[in-house]
Amino acid sequence: RSAGFRGSGADGEGVSTLPGLVRAGKLKPPRRAAIKALVCYGGDVSRLLDVCRLRIFFDDVERLSRSLAAISVDERVQVVRIKNLMGGSANAWRSAGFRGIILNLCLRGQNASVLTLDSHVCEVQLVLRAFQHIQAIPGEQS
Repeated sequence: RSAGFRGSGADGEGVSTLPGLVRAGKLKPPRRAAIKALVCYGGDVSRLLDVCRLRIFFDDVERLSRSLAAISVDERVQVVRIKNLMGGSANAWRSAGFRGIILNLCLRGQNASVLTLDSHVCEVQLVLRAFQHIQAIPGEQS
């Protein structure tokens, strides 16, 4: 595993890893997903990118940056979108103070294809530990 991570359980408990702590989030509840698809995407559920998500917490920007670079070149994933909420141009008011990098990924490879996971987009949040108490989206439960 190029980023040096181990997975975490579906119960959301974190797993200590180098360089970060991985915490799986809960699946977005169907009601919340339906509302978001309707309000934000005109009912197009294929545009939902955060039905499943996980967060990786880092002690410093250097480790976060190295992990982002490793994920970007990993042939087992396709990075669909990178949302940088760490820079000065990020709207702190809109993000309720959250700072991090939000990646949207698709799994790649034969196993992902056989399981039809290659068309599903998931969210990976790279977050500094100093911001772990702040949710990426106000009201989000993870």
